[in-house]
Amino acid sequence: MANEELIVLKQLPVIEEHLEALAAQIDQRVDAALSLVATEDTCKSVKATRADLNKEFQELEDRRKAIKAAIMEPYDRFNEVYNRCVAVKYKTADATLRGRVAAVEDAMKARKEESLRQYYGECCEVLHIPGIPFERIGLNITLSASEKALRGQIDSFLQSVSDGLEMIQNRDDRDEVLVEFWKSLNAAQAVNTVEARRRAVAEEKARADARAAEEKADRERAAAVEARMRSVRPAVSAPEEVSPPSTDDGETALRVQFTVTGTRSQLKALKKFLIDGGYQYE
Repeated sequence: MANEELIVLKQLPVIEEHLEALAAQIDQRVDAALSLVATEDTCKSVKATRADLNKEFQELEDRRKAIKAAIMEPYDRFNEVYNRCVAVKYKTADATLRGRVAAVEDAMKARKEESLRQYYGECCEVLHIPGIPFERIGLNITLSASEKALRGQIDSFLQSVSDGLEMIQNRDDRDEVLVEFWKSLNAAQAVNTVEARRRAVAEEKARADARAAEEKADRERAAAVEARMRSVRPAVSAPEEVSPPSTDDGETALRVQFTVTGTRSQLKALKKFLIDGGYQYE
């Protein structure tokens, strides 16, 4: 098929333009406009000049767009015919053939996956490994990947699981570790997770015990202070006469010695009482 003879450009679009000559006139117009100084007196004139420039530019823009439309019109007609007579036919054929190939390749990959699943199940029975979903292996089953190589990945995966189960089997905390192992299928990680959790629990228990012991000690100290306050019985000695022999109201001054036990605030209150009452104390 001689495609070069089927689509031939007979004549290039011919556009007659005098833009280089027009450029000099535009420079003069623009330079004159930019030389204007905007003041309160000239502001109206500057606005009129700007409007004239915009009008001239819009006229040229309209002409440019008209020329572009005239150039594009025959191409658009050609492109419509080309798509209908050529592009759509090739694209339809390509999509149909791609679908047929994909159906065959999908069937081939499905058969390969089914064979690998069967092999995986047989290996699990031999190694006495409980049902781990086939998808957890993470195989990338493609047509280019050989089944032998994919079976090798299955062997490595199951061997790792078998080794991990054997390592965990003799541990005293195997049940707890197994719970974590089935999540990650990594024995070392499972052991670390369990031991870290156990340490965290022990540390939290130690903190709780320390808080409980401190609270108990506080309660015992408070109870002891309260008991002492309730049992206080001041030992009062026999009054003895002291000098001066009498007070201002004629009463004889006496000295009494006793011991008082109380809290800091209670003793402060007692001191204030003695001072306010005019008592002498040591």
